[in-house]
Amino acid sequence: MKFSTPDRERTLGGRKAVSPEPLSLKEVAMSRKQYAVDTVRDEPVRLREQLDHIAAEGGRVVSVIWQPARQVTLEPGLQPHEVASGYVIISEHELHEEGPAT
Repeated sequence: MKFSTPDRERTLGGRKAVSPEPLSLKEVAMSRKQYAVDTVRDEPVRLREQLDHIAAEGGRVVSVIWQPARQVTLEPGLQPHEVASGYVIISEHELHEEGPAT
């Protein structure tokens, strides 16, 4: 995978991945760690599918957080709405980038 811009955001398997530090072009191949955040509904089958997908991409799960269903008010004075329970999965991926050819 070649990158031509030095920004921190990348797309990884259809998900947004953010580098912990700004990326820069180098003349040698490098490996950088990228982190992705996925959310899935509170269903064991969906959680297992997402974990398997991350593993198939060569990723490593850093954290899985379960969030209960809850009432959320976006701004004072607005009606609260129900947010379903689910999982937040943080994964780490190594992306190899190649610098410009000399």
